[in-house]
Amino acid sequence: IIYSWTLDGKILELGPMVRNTTIQLDEGTDGNISCSVKNHVSHTQKTIRVKPCP
Repeated sequence: IIYSWTLDGKILELGPMVRNTTIQLDEGTDGNISCSVKNHVSHTQKTIRVKPCP
């Protein structure tokens, strides 16, 4: 399984990540976070909106 993470369409991690299902964000992160997952059979993507901590 290969994961990729983006923030507003910009890659957060360089290169494909194998078995890395989490990322760390700064408390000021603001935007749309997307996680794409794929393997030899299928693929999917989920996007959520995050706002900075108050």
